[in-house]
Amino acid sequence: MERILHLIPASPPWPPCFQQELGRRLGARGLLYEPAPERFPHPREGNAPALVLLCQNAPLPIRFTWILRTHLGFGPPLAMIGDGADYSDYTTRQRVQRAFWIRQANWFFAPSIRSKQTARNSGFPPDRITRYCPAHNPAIPPLHSDAANKPNSLSPFVLYIGQLRSEIISFLTLALFALRALLPTVQAAILGDGRARETVASFCRDNPWCIWIPHPTADQITSLLLRHPLQLYPHPIGIELLNAFARGIPLLTIEHPRHGPEIELLRPGVNSLIAPPRPGVYARVAADALQNPEALRSLAEKALQESRRLTVESMAETFAQGIANCLERTKEKSS
Repeated sequence: MERILHLIPASPPWPPCFQQELGRRLGARGLLYEPAPERFPHPREGNAPALVLLCQNAPLPIRFTWILRTHLGFGPPLAMIGDGADYSDYTTRQRVQRAFWIRQANWFFAPSIRSKQTARNSGFPPDRITRYCPAHNPAIPPLHSDAANKPNSLSPFVLYIGQLRSEIISFLTLALFALRALLPTVQAAILGDGRARETVASFCRDNPWCIWIPHPTADQITSLLLRHPLQLYPHPIGIELLNAFARGIPLLTIEHPRHGPEIELLRPGVNSLIAPPRPGVYARVAADALQNPEALRSLAEKALQESRRLTVESMAETFAQGIANCLERTKEKSS
């Protein structure tokens, strides 16, 4: 049975159950799936893998070693999983370097149209690119449809879910102050923990209209979702957008060149919102949305509809078919 070695980064950009589902799909094709932490190749690894899956942003020494072995003829073919980054703010030298590394792979998995185009612009053959849609975490329960359609009689409510990073919290607190000035009845909640916890704790002590829950339970999250919130995420976004879709709540992010590939799924004014990266303007967009409950409910419905097609099963099947195509192409080339 041919072995597929998948080198997993410390923070994978996919739901935890994706690897199990991919293993099942590959097993049905007679392939053995072996996930492992990102590592260097063993010099005398027995049962050499038929293919290695490697993330595009894996540490450079690890990438270089695997690529070198392959190009010297004693390493397995490599399939690279694209990071979906937008290189518009990179220097020419950085873009050339990224293009070089992309071209070293035997196959490329593109998580977005932008990523696919970037690979093609780098000189990668388009017939060796598999485009896939990222999946949301199926463990996140959506807001019950009856509750989602029930009018909200409570105060306007905004919610932040994520890590407490200094750069996020600095923007978020300024935006919350501005939003409170525009909507004096607005309430807020910050869910999560991180290095900026002291800043958040101090902010919530001084502003009792905002609560902080560092480690929320599922019941606490559900009770907050019943208040029909607008989720705030003033930072480059990735899988957080898909998780908001899965919960059935609209999200407001910022314009930024370093968004993850998931940003292509955001349709401004249809399933979520995006604003310029200035706290005052960001707060104004949030206030306008909160003052229009019907429009906010429509955003939530469209977000939930979007999540229904972004499944782990669909993502795993696309990967499994791409892997099978890569192996077939490699065998044709060697014969």
